[in-house]
Amino acid sequence: MSPRKLYRTAATAEAVTWALLILGMIAKYGLHAGDLPVRIGGGIHGFVFLSYCVSTVVVWTDRRWPAATGLVGLLLSIVPFATVPFERHVERRGLLADTWRVAPAGRAAGTGDDAARPAASAMSPRSGATSADSERTVRTAGTAASAPAGAAVPGREPARTPAEKLLAVILRWPVLSGLTLLVFVVLLFAVLLTVGPPTQWFD
Repeated sequence: MSPRKLYRTAATAEAVTWALLILGMIAKYGLHAGDLPVRIGGGIHGFVFLSYCVSTVVVWTDRRWPAATGLVGLLLSIVPFATVPFERHVERRGLLADTWRVAPAGRAAGTGDDAARPAASAMSPRSGATSADSERTVRTAGTAASAPAGAAVPGREPARTPAEKLLAVILRWPVLSGLTLLVFVVLLFAVLLTVGPPTQWFD
């Protein structure tokens, strides 16, 4: 999933769950339907809220947003429906993209499929190729094979900051990292549920 799609999905889901929470409050206080609608809407919204915050930090890190932009993105999550216009705002400013900037951890030039193709073509020249063509292919394969280990993935930048290094690990193992982040959000959500609603935190 690209940074653009991830952030758009998270921002939209956060706004939708705000609607669920507000409808639950209307049902409780306007229709006297009890606490259940608020518990359901609030529970879903709380989980998506945390997921949105994680997504914001991930995209903020990859796209190198200014600190003020990232903080505003986080703070607007507590304002009903504000995440969608903010997502449109960062899109217009060119702060979202279809590809990740940070290179996955452990990926080096010369180890991917694209780097392997010249070597394969050198071993089996195409039909009708001249000796000069074959020689050029072999030289290309030798250049690719001699690329230093640890070089950055073409088109991406190596991680520099601790946050980018963590993101590089996430991009290297996206499924495992996604499950780990999901478990983290679930555990944090469970802790917050035991603490109670935000209105009771300082009582």
